Amino acid sequence: MTAISEALPDIVGDIHKAIAKDITSYPVRSNWCSKLGHPCERHAVHNRVDWDKKEKHSITTEMIFQGGKVLEKHVARVYLQKAGYDIVEEDRAIDTERSGTLRKLQISGKLDFVIRKEGTKKEYPVEVKSMNQWDWEKINCVEDMTLSQKVWQRGYPAQLMLYLFGKDTETGLFLLINKATYEPKVIWTQLDYQYTETLLQKAGRVNKHVEANTYPERIEYDDKICGRCEFAHVCLENYFRA
Repeated sequence: MTAISEALPDIVGDIHKAIAKDITSYPVRSNWCSKLGHPCERHAVHNRVDWDKKEKHSITTEMIFQGGKVLEKHVARVYLQKAGYDIVEEDRAIDTERSGTLRKLQISGKLDFVIRKEGTKKEYPVEVKSMNQWDWEKINCVEDMTLSQKVWQRGYPAQLMLYLFGKDTETGLFLLINKATYEPKVIWTQLDYQYTETLLQKAGRVNKHVEANTYPERIEYDDKICGRCEFAHVCLENYFRA
């Protein structure tokens, strides 16, 4: 086999450089639905006022994020359409219903899909999540997410509940995609008004702290929460010296 003598471009290196440019923080002017599901209220305030101090993740982590988005949007869309579901809405804001309640509380988010079975009128909001096989097998109901030891999974129910509330509909679903096999799983979800009310109240408290430039009290240190927090270096700067 003849050896290549010409200088070849570093394609992988160029990809890494391009992906690195995507790891950027932008001003946060609203309460993200997923952050309202975070077990630490102080974290939601940090996300609003300390966005520029957020610890940046690695290029590898960013690639995982972007790969997940491809699965969650493009693969899910193909599956749903092949199965005979019309995609009524995609990536639509959730604050268009409920007389502006979410807008007033500065809650924002985008719903992945609203689907309707061909030949029917009933529509269902859909939140798509891709995950590793172990998590995919373990999660079989909403409680498996709200009680998860993985903080980011606790935010999933908050997202869908606020989306259901914003769309003024009772029933929605999580479409979970196994990253190893691409197998889909559906978890049907009913709007829980009591849980949703706690999220709305939390948003109100976060807004007051943002306006007053204050923070809620710290939670008791938990390595699964604080040890993984991208604002730990800000929140805990003087904590262990106090």
